[in-house]
Amino acid sequence: MASYTKLSSTIINSTVWQEGLATKVVWITMLALADKHGEVMASVPGLARAAGVSLEECLAALQTFSSPDKYSRTQECEGRRIDVIDGGWWLINHAKHRALASKEESQEAGRERARRQRTRNASVRPSTPEYASVTPDRDIAEAGSREQRADPNPTVSSSPAAASPVPSTIARATEPQPQQSPEKEQEGSPIPEKTPSIQSRAAEKLRDPTSANWDRPASWPELVTTADAFAAALGLRMPRLGGMSDAGVRALLELFAAGFTTDELSTAAKAAKTDPWCQNSTAKRGLSSMSPEVVRRLLDVRVRVEAPDAESQKLAEGFA
Repeated sequence: MASYTKLSSTIINSTVWQEGLATKVVWITMLALADKHGEVMASVPGLARAAGVSLEECLAALQTFSSPDKYSRTQECEGRRIDVIDGGWWLINHAKHRALASKEESQEAGRERARRQRTRNASVRPSTPEYASVTPDRDIAEAGSREQRADPNPTVSSSPAAASPVPSTIARATEPQPQQSPEKEQEGSPIPEKTPSIQSRAAEKLRDPTSANWDRPASWPELVTTADAFAAALGLRMPRLGGMSDAGVRALLELFAAGFTTDELSTAAKAAKTDPWCQNSTAKRGLSSMSPEVVRRLLDVRVRVEAPDAESQKLAEGFA
């Protein structure tokens, strides 16, 4: 199935763009061949043929991509860009850059919806009634002229109402018209759109997993950031998040649905680096092991370490 890669203009300022022409061509070719998980399935001769470079140039480029780069903007895996997998290579930062591009597209779509809404509001504004253009003075003069022609000797009445008859058109013309609110009159003001919280979005995906087919949680910046933090804490390779069948994705969604924020999960990941249960070498822990109960315990340990209780504080002051 054909796919495409979102190429950011920031690649011009990256260290890979400082390499030779053949290396840059091989990198762009790998981006174009990568699937949604960032995997490039090809042999070295096949990749060289697709990039239009020699076999030696392709091997040199692959060596560059798999080597540490201390000047790389992202220092996951010491700045390496690829990892060898069965049948090809895996682009390490593919999920992160894909998530950033999706966020920019979502923001642009929101701005376009706001622009269309402002256009619709402007097209349905009420027009000014015809009688509103008639001035009261002119209407009174015309009404008086008609009455004089109809009755040359009018009877003068002492009643104020009879002395100055006011036609119904004058009443309509002089009635105060409803004023538009300043918010509706100001076309240039953006229309705020309420974005669902990460907690509600995660709960929705757990209730209806089929909705993840068009709104993939694996591309959410919150999930990508949290997955990277826990992977680094547990000593795992940078995760490749999949669909709703991925146990790691479901575990992360359960954490957000339970009400944890990205800051709290980042704090829990830091605590996991020194937690004996998380660092158990005989039972390797993964993203699916991070349940709400585990995170609550990690946060509780972190709080007790950073803020000792009052009794411990008194003891420390007594020894001092």
